[in-house]
Amino acid sequence: MILFYIVDIIEERLIDYIVTLPAYWATRIFVGALQAMLFPLACGLFTRRIHDIGFNGWAGILWATIIIFINTYSAVTPLNYLLDLFVWIIGFLFWVLPGQPEPNKYGYPPFMSQEPVQSQPITEPPTQEEQEVRKKVRKRRKKR
Repeated sequence: MILFYIVDIIEERLIDYIVTLPAYWATRIFVGALQAMLFPLACGLFTRRIHDIGFNGWAGILWATIIIFINTYSAVTPLNYLLDLFVWIIGFLFWVLPGQPEPNKYGYPPFMSQEPVQSQPITEPPTQEEQEVRKKVRKRRKKR
């Protein structure tokens, strides 16, 4: 009797899995392909942002892994909602934290892509004769 009951339960579950299995795996493959395409982009984005703040880039790769892979495969539980809240808060902080205004060991800030150039005069100051010629030209222009 118990054996038939167990077989009946297995049969009901098996039919549910057989009917939904192709859609399940097609969705999993599609999501996995998207994650594989987005992971390098997320690593680059988070690594650059964390370098801008002044930290090591490995933290950006770890954060990209958490956002892309771990959160997708966790079950829906109250603990998962807390994990999602934590992930969103940390992501928001990365978004609003200002970067360092000066260059750090990882390079220049995004708004300063190269070393600032000290302004120096391109030519020597005009001689006395050149200044007199310029004054004459200005006087002629004023007369017109």
